Amino acid sequence: MREDHSFHMTNYPLVYQQVDVDSGGGIETAKSLLFPLHPDPKFKRLTEKLPRKGKFMRWVLLGLTAATNASLWKLLLRGVGSGLSDGTMNIIYRIGIDQKTAGILDCLAIANGSLQRRYLIVDQLRSLIDKYQIKNIVSLAGGSCVLPLEAIYQSSMHDFTLTNIDYSKKALQKSGHLVNSLLRGNNAKTINLVALRFDLPDVDLEGCCKEPGTVIECTGLWEYLGDSQRTHLLETISQQLRHSNCFLVLTALINNPDREVFQALGFKKLLPQHREEFVGLIAQYFRIERISITPNETYCTIIATQLL
Repeated sequence: MREDHSFHMTNYPLVYQQVDVDSGGGIETAKSLLFPLHPDPKFKRLTEKLPRKGKFMRWVLLGLTAATNASLWKLLLRGVGSGLSDGTMNIIYRIGIDQKTAGILDCLAIANGSLQRRYLIVDQLRSLIDKYQIKNIVSLAGGSCVLPLEAIYQSSMHDFTLTNIDYSKKALQKSGHLVNSLLRGNNAKTINLVALRFDLPDVDLEGCCKEPGTVIECTGLWEYLGDSQRTHLLETISQQLRHSNCFLVLTALINNPDREVFQALGFKKLLPQHREEFVGLIAQYFRIERISITPNETYCTIIATQLL
């Protein structure tokens, strides 16, 4: 099992297992993504204390813990209040972090689920690219665009347009820096990065999706949207892409075992949606092609196409 979670330019093909049959299609997972966990016992005890402490004492305890951990400090200062929208998702994806930070993340089910979904989504994006010769990817709330870029580099295709639509300037800048560094290190790919700053879910997709076979990838937004915003986003995508040959790759947080800890941290409010509700809602607007969940059952990913 791979424990090196750096940026991966070579693919890590997954073997999937059926876990359930629901909404007319099988639901699958990849149990090989149950990576070995080495939780930091001190931080684990801290997470048990935090919900019972007052706000001031919570931040004193967290500050003492993060004082010698640059990655954790960055998460607390930039990521917690913004819901990781300031380009701090790479820490959750375990890219460029030390073992001490990994031990802290191992204490949180949602962090482990985020790592598992990274591998699931990259594997399925790469499969779509190779099978349908995809050259155009649109990433909604894409952050640093690690997932589509990993899929691009692991695929057999060479020329791409990647459109990153995000409200965070820092996230858009990070995606630009990542693309530039990748292109300097590997000239086998050609990537035209288009960075667009929009306040989602109000977004104009028609200009981004003119090329047949576009993939729209949205994997870090759903849990921050309310019911009406989710419906509005689906309606917008469905109406703007009517009669187009596009794929939608959408991920939802379906279970957050760390809810009390996240509330104690002051994390931007997360709104999980039960898997059955998520699948049912998507099915109203799109034809579902594939459903997968992370092995720890925190995230669900749907690949869908336009209804006939």
